[in-house]
Amino acid sequence: MAISRSNLALLKYFGVEGEERLAKKPSFAIALNQLEVNVTVEPCVDPVVRELDIDAAVDLERIADFCERLFFVFSLNGGFVLRSRANFPIAFGFAGSAAGFAAICRAFAETYNLDLSDKRFYDLLAWESGSALRSLAGYDFVFWDPVQRLVQDFSHDFRFSLAVVSLLPKGSAKKEVSSFSLHELVSRSSLYPERVLNFEARFAELQLAMRNQDWREFSRIVELEALGMLAQAWTIEQPQKLVNETTLRLWLKIKNWAKFNSINLALTCDAGPALHLVCEPGSLDLLRNQLSNWPEIEKLFVSRI
Repeated sequence: MAISRSNLALLKYFGVEGEERLAKKPSFAIALNQLEVNVTVEPCVDPVVRELDIDAAVDLERIADFCERLFFVFSLNGGFVLRSRANFPIAFGFAGSAAGFAAICRAFAETYNLDLSDKRFYDLLAWESGSALRSLAGYDFVFWDPVQRLVQDFSHDFRFSLAVVSLLPKGSAKKEVSSFSLHELVSRSSLYPERVLNFEARFAELQLAMRNQDWREFSRIVELEALGMLAQAWTIEQPQKLVNETTLRLWLKIKNWAKFNSINLALTCDAGPALHLVCEPGSLDLLRNQLSNWPEIEKLFVSRI
């Protein structure tokens, strides 16, 4: 069984260009190490067999196409049965699809004795999702530079201990547009060029805040980045509402509660209604006990980094 974890981008690349789906902006993420996708691949002699057993899949055609391209690129023979299970909801902003594609690569590598460091895996995943590449790497702190084709481990660069409380607002619906399609749409936003150009400065500021354990600055950078992503999706020809009203109400409610209780945290989101609270590990019990009593929240997931 192959396992890949979700990851949460603190600095987001959000946007691809051209038929090659080239990202122009790096990203920096942390692992959500309790959110896992498990995949098994069973080879079959019959080359016609292509069976997908995937819980909560939102785009089986895309997954089938990815498997076919992987089979072709590595000149594999025969058929296969692929089974995938996640321990968290898919298509709600937990980066589950990305973790799923990474787990698929791991499963095929294990089953067919392939080398995961082979650049062909990089090329296959880069076309699908930068987040999938970060999940495949498996680092707690991971940097991806699509221009340099670099995935880098930053896990030993910080003394910054983090935990993440990820929550699903009650009544949330699966996102209607996949992240795969969103990346093409949002590159047409008038805000996109500025977000690409300003990445290096924001990354330098974020690293400094983490090395200095400066929670105020860390929170400012992470939250502005998330709000910038939401604004980018809103400023295209067909505006995309990535989060719902309950997500936004919870954002404000949690910020006010944390300020009143002197709790250091930063809020962020992905392309979906889920909300992620990055906090100090020592605040986890208080946060979990408080949030579990709020009627607006359907489910909580906790990750320690």
